[in-house]
Formats: sequence, C-alpha cells, structure tokens
Amino acid sequence: MAKKRKAKTKVIRRKKGGKLRLDFISIGMLAGLSMDQKIANIIKRVRDNHIVVLDESLDFIEEAKLVTSTMKEIDTDFKGIEFCTLPRKAGVFMTYATKALESLTGKPTAKPGLTLVGPSTIIREIKRDPNAFYVSAEL
Repeated sequence: MAKKRKAKTKVIRRKKGGKLRLDFISIGMLAGLSMDQKIANIIKRVRDNHIVVLDESLDFIEEAKLVTSTMKEIDTDFKGIEFCTLPRKAGVFMTYATKALESLTGKPTAKPGLTLVGPSTIIREIKRDPNAFYVSAEL
C-alpha cells in the first residue's frame, strides 16, 4: 500500500516583534530642544523602527540636517529614512504675529503642520498632494 503524502504547507514567519510602532510627538515635547537635539531624538526613534509623526512641520534647514545626520548613521542595520512634511498655511495675521513673537523672544517658534518620518525598510511609498499625504508601509 502506498504511503500517504502530507500536503506541504508554507509557513510564513514574521520577524520577532513585527509590530508597527507609531510615535505621535507634540510641539510641546520638542519646543525646548535645539535643532541637533530634535534631529537626534527623531533618528533615535526611527533607528528603533518607529514611525514618528510630529505635530509641526520641519523647515528646509531642519530637513537638510535630518538627511545629512541620517546619512552618517547608515549601516547594515539602519538603511535610512523616508519622510514627508505638510506645512499648515497660516493667514497674514498669524504670519505677522509669529514673526513678531520670534523677534521679541529671540527664539524661533514651532511651525504648525505635520511631519512623518520612518525607516525606509518599513515605509514603502509616500504619495503627497498639497493637503495630505498617503503612506504605504510593510513590516
């Protein structure tokens, strides 16, 4: 009598701890930090495979610093980042008031908007239009 063959099943195993981690960080948490401290905080979280959502937009200087700092951190474990910033459009009065406050205090104020930063090994695609961005991620 012929032996019965077991059906082969393919077992797909996820990486240990394959959870999606999102960190929502308010303006207040980063307000007292210098630009270097803010960038280091973001990169530390992203290196730990967290997707970071900031309640502020990064200006072009901060974005450039984020990219250059990330390039220094790239190794076999950390492949890089993907990010997108949506600035919130302020009216003429708010723009004037913000500039006046900055000139009085001598400190830059937080820029309203939204920024998403995540590891390039998780974020597959970011589609952006003027008022929103759409993220595809994969663990």
